[in-house]
Amino acid sequence: MNTIGKADLYSGKKRLKSGLDAARAAAGRLVEDGEAAGTAREMMRFHYGLKTRHLDSLIVADAGDGAFCAMLVLKDTPRGMPNVIGAPGTHGTREAAEVAAASLLAAAMVMVLDYKAEMRAGTADNLRRFEIGDFALGVPAEIVALIGKRIPEGANEATRRQLRDSASARIRTLMRGIEGSEEAWAALGDDAQVEIMTEAAKLLCVEVNSLEA
Repeated sequence: MNTIGKADLYSGKKRLKSGLDAARAAAGRLVEDGEAAGTAREMMRFHYGLKTRHLDSLIVADAGDGAFCAMLVLKDTPRGMPNVIGAPGTHGTREAAEVAAASLLAAAMVMVLDYKAEMRAGTADNLRRFEIGDFALGVPAEIVALIGKRIPEGANEATRRQLRDSASARIRTLMRGIEGSEEAWAALGDDAQVEIMTEAAKLLCVEVNSLEA
């Protein structure tokens, strides 16, 4: 894929601004529908707690070989939340990529509306999602932020790779032979749970939000 440049980011900011009201209305319809909103929530499952102020640029760009891609760039996100969301696959025309971009923004707005509703109801939590196979783990954002203080956001690739390898290996060791279920998680004991969450926080800080079982 061609490199995303400043011109793409700038035009993406304009696209996001002009499309935000329509995306908000589309998200409201998805939430009312129920099932359709479930698809959006699955796509955006690593972005719990998303707010409108996090939305930065909605990009449609040349992906090379006559194809186009769509992505949503975020800003000022908490550690552990990915800051780029791409629509699946590439598209044969710019028009098709524009449609995918609009759908991506609507899906993001579903998460924004969901979190606003939880805030109003007093049911919002502050967790970052991490997946180990089919098992989803909620890592407290406070742990991610604390671990993040020791992992610079601009760490070089060698440092990030070493951290990814060591944290992944430790999680797999602790989870070895255990099926991903609430019962199995409870059986691990407090010390193992805390260590797994700590290692998961390290991975979230380097934009890794899932591991194969």
